[in-house]
Amino acid sequence: MQRETRDARGAQQDSLLASLLSSADREYLLSPNGRQVKVSDLDDKVVGLYYSANWYTPCQKFTQLLVSVYDQLKKSGVRFEVVFVSTDEDGDAFQRYYACMPWLAIPFSELESRRALSKKFQIEGIPALVLLQTKDGEMMVEQDGVELVYKYGPRAFPFSVERIELLDNEEKEKHDRQTMTELLTNSSRDFLQADFTKQDMQTGGQIGTGHRVGGLY
Repeated sequence: MQRETRDARGAQQDSLLASLLSSADREYLLSPNGRQVKVSDLDDKVVGLYYSANWYTPCQKFTQLLVSVYDQLKKSGVRFEVVFVSTDEDGDAFQRYYACMPWLAIPFSELESRRALSKKFQIEGIPALVLLQTKDGEMMVEQDGVELVYKYGPRAFPFSVERIELLDNEEKEKHDRQTMTELLTNSSRDFLQADFTKQDMQTGGQIGTGHRVGGLY
């Protein structure tokens, strides 16, 4: 996670987020219902800049997941917001894609603003989710938002270094304690198919006990 700083006087006059998300002629973002939301309303929130396009299938798939995570975080009451930075080919494509999103957006007409945000965070591929949070005049930047959402979902919030380290350690401990039965079964299946008998092999008796050595092919 990177840090960007601004002196106290500058922070009072113009928030770090406002300097990124507004322009000379615009101090607002679009909302799904058409209402204009002041950029300053995001100052105390964790903000995800979501770079995506309707024409790219991986973006469509990740958008579905991000909508689910967003809804869960909103219902839990945490201060989180997403801002859509479109890389769609035209305004009609933007409107169709944005219609399925519950969060805010940079106006599609603001081409220079969208380009500047892509350049600022060196966006080279989509989907991309850059997570921002400000504290004591510093902006914390997490570039790997897509990976974190795929890996941990809403549990990753607030996407801080400390939180991700905690989740990584929990996953490692869980992996280290994992039994063969837990590895090879799920909630709806407790058996493996044994080709040599054409019958199901119960993992509880054949894999979960004893000191057998198994190979995954």
